Amino acid sequence: MPDPVMIERACAFVVPAGDEPPTLPELTEYLLEHGFAVQKVPERLEQVAQLPKNLAGKVQKFVLRERIATLLATERQNAAPDAAGVR
Repeated sequence: MPDPVMIERACAFVVPAGDEPPTLPELTEYLLEHGFAVQKVPERLEQVAQLPKNLAGKVQKFVLRERIATLLATERQNAAPDAAGVR
């Protein structure tokens, strides 16, 4: 995710394997239990049907970066008060 101070922050894009996808707290706990560095633990979890891949089968991370940037911009816009200052 883009960040004005840190440049980027971690966001996990997850393709659920079963009926119940993991929650962010569950993912965080799992990663920390398995030695993942605290600063690399995702702050957000997005579920997707599939990851975008190129012809060689590599994940197109730039597509995911664009997707989360657009989503964050939309969320900020929707959270902003209107011209009257009332939401």
